[in-house]
Amino acid sequence: ESAGIAQAAGAQALLLTHFSPKIVDTSLAERAARQIFANSRAARDGMVITLDYS
Repeated sequence: ESAGIAQAAGAQALLLTHFSPKIVDTSLAERAARQIFANSRAARDGMVITLDYS
């Protein structure tokens, strides 16, 4: 659902966060999101990103 919203909003990127502790492999969610919105990534523990506000 979030990938469709990102696409409709004209977002530049989508970062998937707040996964259930039961989900060990987030790559499946990332792959599914990328089928709808190509610039989707699943967040990882310790991941650092820089937001561009320009």
